[in-house]
Amino acid sequence: MIRGYVPEYVRPYRESRDYSELRNLMFSLPLILQARIIVETGLSRGLSTQIFLEAVELLNNSGIASMLFTIDIEDSPETRKRLHDLKLDNYWQFIMDDSIKASEKWISLYSPIDLLYLDSDHSKAHVTRELQVWGQLVRKGGIILVDDCLEGTGTLEAVKESEFHSVTFFDAEGMCLLWKRW
Repeated sequence: MIRGYVPEYVRPYRESRDYSELRNLMFSLPLILQARIIVETGLSRGLSTQIFLEAVELLNNSGIASMLFTIDIEDSPETRKRLHDLKLDNYWQFIMDDSIKASEKWISLYSPIDLLYLDSDHSKAHVTRELQVWGQLVRKGGIILVDDCLEGTGTLEAVKESEFHSVTFFDAEGMCLLWKRW
């Protein structure tokens, strides 16, 4: 149960698009799941990373040990510095690797995943492969979010053809929420 510290707001992130709906979903899911392990593929400017870390910080301040792992083939020193300056990197590990290769190492190193966020290569083949290898590492009752699920994209095609139940939110960027069929 979450108790005690409740922030008045999530630290503002300046972006040209309105991400308020996505921000609310991405901030709330770790809290609802009481997620101990969150994995995201793709770092870039770190918008999702910052949002997840806000929730992870709240979970840790509430006595729930939570950690975010971000995997990307490219480093972003500017993003890492910004997260450090915001003091959000205490519960964060950046792994510079291909997301598919990193999944092979995950099994022996870490616990099952509570929340998986896919936002790296958006080709149908890559998203399909990520769902295959990472999806099996998500715990029963866990959630997968896939970003940029827009009509006519490989991302959405991969989600529709996957083994998972899904709901697609067609808002600013399109987000798919997936869960395992039990």
